[in-house]
This record gives sequence, C-alpha cells and structure tokens, in this order.
Amino acid sequence: MNSHFIHPDDLLDEDRGAALGWEKLKGNLSDYMDWLDDSAPSLRQLTGSELSGAIQRYGAVTFTKTVTDQEIRLELDNFYDEVYFMVRINEGTPGDVSGGKLTHLTGNLYLLKAKEPTVTIEKTE
Repeated sequence: MNSHFIHPDDLLDEDRGAALGWEKLKGNLSDYMDWLDDSAPSLRQLTGSELSGAIQRYGAVTFTKTVTDQEIRLELDNFYDEVYFMVRINEGTPGDVSGGKLTHLTGNLYLLKAKEPTVTIEKTE
C-alpha cells in the first residue's frame, strides 16, 4: 500500500513546502508517482474507499491450505468477490492457477489475486 497527496495547506505553509511553489510541489509528486510506478508496477491504483474495501475483504477472509506434490489448494471462508495474498512457494514451480491469478514478484514470492472461494495452484518440477 502507498498513500500520498499534497494537502491544500502545503501551498500556504512555508515549513511544508509553500516556498517551493506549486509547480515544484506538483513536479515532486509527479516524479514520485513515476518512480513508484516503475518500482512497483503491480501496485494497484485505488481510491481511499476502494482501499478500505480491500482491507475489509482481507481482514474477513480465512483460509485452509492443503499442499500435495501436485498442487496447493486454498479454501477461503468469508470470501466476498476478490482478495489478495502474498504467497511464498518454497517447493516446486507454480503452474496453472484456477480460481485466481498468480503474479511473480521476486524469488519465491508471488502476489495471488483470489477470484473464487477455492484457488488451486498446480506445481511443476
């Protein structure tokens, strides 16, 4: 999650940047957003209300995980419509995913977007 904005008072208070001027403050924010997009391309762009809903979905969901040599299966309780998880897959290589979408982030770390109450990740060797 990332949250940032220019508060209207920043343009009036010299301690918070008013001496820099609007164009400089706007440019700083634009440069920061460009850097963030380049650094974390998988970061979702949400409004405050959408973020609140995502937190509620994540906070409510519970899961049961079953791991075999062939697959990882997540059974989600209190599932609403979608929820995101960070997942480490230490053994095997993920293959096809049903009930969700898996995005590789780095090493053995993935972002899982669950779209259904049952997610199955096939494992390949």
